[in-house]
Amino acid sequence: MTYRDNEVQILFGGNERLYKENDSYGEYTIKDFKETSGQDPNGKISKGKVFKLSEDGKATFSVGRKKSGEVADWWKERVKRECNTFNDNPGELNFAFKVDLNININSSKFGKHRVTYRDLCIAQGNNGRNNWWFGGTQRCYYHHIYNDDIDSSRDDAVICFGEFSDGGKKYVLRTFVDRSKSGASVNTYTFYPDAVLCLDNANWLSGLSKEIQLKNIMMPGSHDAGMSELHHTNFVAGFNKAAIKTQKNCIYEQLLSGCRYFDIRVDYDHDELVTYHRDEGVITGLGAGGQNISDVFMQAEDFLNQYDSEFIVFKVSHFRSASGHDPKKIAEKMVDFVKGRNRIFKSGGSNLHELKRSDLAGKILTVFADESCMPEYDSKAGIFKYHDVGDSAEKSVPANQLNVYDHYSNTDSFETMKKDQLDKWKKNAGQSSTKLFLLSWTLTLQGVGGNASGSIEKLAQQANSKLKEVLKEQYNSLGKDKMPHIVYIDFIDPEMCGIIINQAKEYMK
Repeated sequence: MTYRDNEVQILFGGNERLYKENDSYGEYTIKDFKETSGQDPNGKISKGKVFKLSEDGKATFSVGRKKSGEVADWWKERVKRECNTFNDNPGELNFAFKVDLNININSSKFGKHRVTYRDLCIAQGNNGRNNWWFGGTQRCYYHHIYNDDIDSSRDDAVICFGEFSDGGKKYVLRTFVDRSKSGASVNTYTFYPDAVLCLDNANWLSGLSKEIQLKNIMMPGSHDAGMSELHHTNFVAGFNKAAIKTQKNCIYEQLLSGCRYFDIRVDYDHDELVTYHRDEGVITGLGAGGQNISDVFMQAEDFLNQYDSEFIVFKVSHFRSASGHDPKKIAEKMVDFVKGRNRIFKSGGSNLHELKRSDLAGKILTVFADESCMPEYDSKAGIFKYHDVGDSAEKSVPANQLNVYDHYSNTDSFETMKKDQLDKWKKNAGQSSTKLFLLSWTLTLQGVGGNASGSIEKLAQQANSKLKEVLKEQYNSLGKDKMPHIVYIDFIDPEMCGIIINQAKEYMK
């Protein structure tokens, strides 16, 4: 065999650059590796070995180049096809490494920080010329792009998340990573550092008693949770994407922000289960698809793998029925999908309202509405019933059913929404109630004119800016026994979650 110097380079897509600190611009630390048999007889690659980056982002790995299926099999055991820049599985690879990557990034957006990307996987293959694969065992997701997207930006990319500390606080950095940059050689990755989130609320449930029951917990909730990205946008809706997009951050980022209750609306579109936000009425189909359902659950599972003190509630609230879509068939596909996932909460006959935090820790509780099209409810398989209750007092809660009072205001007027929701809060909230109360702090675009020119984000900014004041006023006015269990908003972020969580702590003392 012949040792080869295999060089790979990190480039930046914006005005970021590397800076030197403690004699380092960054480094790869090998955590695990695989090369074709006989291609590293001198042991130049080993666990714990550090390969430093040069000022221009280059690192060199000395190992032979001989492709084999054994290396590809090693890769496939660690990296899902949806978690690498090829969105595929390799047939053969020369070598592959699992690494922690530290990069000293100087950015005009967020300053100078040493960013750590954990559990990345990189590999070299050959399809006539050497090519490099980039992915991750978790916290790394393919950036899905479709040919008819209005909002396309980068293909052949993953979204991965690095972490850094600043002033005693921890932050996560969303980063798009492309296989290469236009005009660059094939042995490059291009990093696009994007959004920064504070991690103050990432594991906030861990601060609660293990004995506290679900009916006594107040949590942030995400309305139309999958709509942080838009795919297969209706032609008319494409002229005003602001009327469709309800969230800025993906499910993983919403979880890191502190959100624990998610409104998931399901469509089967272009041969896959996806979230969606479309008008089922006058302008049939107006809207778009959002995050893939597989991404939603994969991101939730990755989150719980890191923070197993937390739990997640997915309320599957709608199945698309317009434009020839069959909600019954979509529901059947969704039920089958959920049954096959990890981290799903399953029970033989528990009262969901009385589940303890310790019962739910590390699990996803999935409840399904739209009873007319559901094929079955099977609590032993993790398929639970969601029941939307009214004003009348519920005397009991059937086992394996979640009762929630969830009635939005359907208005774009803040004062109208506020009065409506506070009246409902006074009548229906209660810490020991047999129903959970959802405060729907959302404003809704009205009519064709609203959909043509309005912005959900602007409406959310108006409502969200008043939330802290209102929560405090209601707590002082109604007392601890009138707790909203879910505070439901658009454009959820760490700041908004923090407002809800801090008020929740007052209720849950």
